[in-house]
Amino acid sequence: MMVHLNALSQIKFEKGYIIDNHDEKITCYIKNNDWENNPDTFQYRFGMSGELLLGTLSEIKEFGIDSGATFIAADVPIDYAIADLKPTSADKNPVWVQQRLFLRVVVNGLASLYEYKRNQFTQFYLRRASGDIIPLIHKNYLGEQGKVETNLAYRQQLWNELSCKSLGREYIARLRYKKEDLTMCFLKYSACKDSSFVLHPSTKRTGQFNMMLHVGIDYTRYKPYVGIPIGMNHSLKHNLTFRFGAGLEYIAPFNKGKWALLLEPTYQHYKVKSSSASVPNKPIFWAIEAPIGIRYYLFLNDNLKGFLNVHYVAKIYARQFKADWFGTDHIYLGNNLAIGSGITKNIFSAEFRYTADRKVFV
Repeated sequence: MMVHLNALSQIKFEKGYIIDNHDEKITCYIKNNDWENNPDTFQYRFGMSGELLLGTLSEIKEFGIDSGATFIAADVPIDYAIADLKPTSADKNPVWVQQRLFLRVVVNGLASLYEYKRNQFTQFYLRRASGDIIPLIHKNYLGEQGKVETNLAYRQQLWNELSCKSLGREYIARLRYKKEDLTMCFLKYSACKDSSFVLHPSTKRTGQFNMMLHVGIDYTRYKPYVGIPIGMNHSLKHNLTFRFGAGLEYIAPFNKGKWALLLEPTYQHYKVKSSSASVPNKPIFWAIEAPIGIRYYLFLNDNLKGFLNVHYVAKIYARQFKADWFGTDHIYLGNNLAIGSGITKNIFSAEFRYTADRKVFV
């Protein structure tokens, strides 16, 4: 049983719209995957209980979620090598290929800013008032003596395209190829031209930390091996022991909080029940462990979610209660793996966890 506090939202269908190839805007419900990367497809339906449909680049010109992200389909030039941190080419100019993509709308105005993101790769685009979409150039390449240099042509592009007295050369020269910098630049341009604009919700997210308290019951059995002290070579029964501890959970800032990293320092003691009358029932040793794991959440409704996780269980410290079992109070536990599944409702969680065998060394 675990008690923890978090505030994750589930992936669900939210009200939005699509624009098809006939330029017809249709209200629908779109599955909000909280896209970290630009999607190639998306799921939607007409009505919450309607048929599940797949939106594709060939059929949809634009889609958006109310108070959420908006994407447009466009045929644009792209060069996936421009962001390489270790480039192999000495060509400072991008090698463009034409591709149809869903671009995320960042700023929509007299001049619009679009973004395409795929893992570590990010490309920004500028849409002119005429409707033309051009890529903003930022490319790493090999300079003299193999040193990595960067083509910052996007600054000259912005100077040429966003001509306005409030956007001086010094300001443009300081612009980083970052969403926050470029967004502010486009907003300044719209304000300078006294033009209306729409700033779409920021997709920049941060992770979330949760603290947990947990108690549990272990169903364990000690199996003696060759080399243990005389008197312990007998059958030891399965038995129940208790564990307790605290934990730290980090919710990753993408995919609606479905992935998490876990650290769960735990105290537990191992107690055996002997089938031999000459050996009393008593705890053998206690240990402090630090399971490190990955968790995947499955949202069932607004208050209930399931989860699956896998842990690497690392021993921090272990001691024997008395030295009369092994002849020493020092004991060494091997590390092992554990898998588990459970459910979380509000601030309470319950989990079943299977832990692989581990060796005990004295």
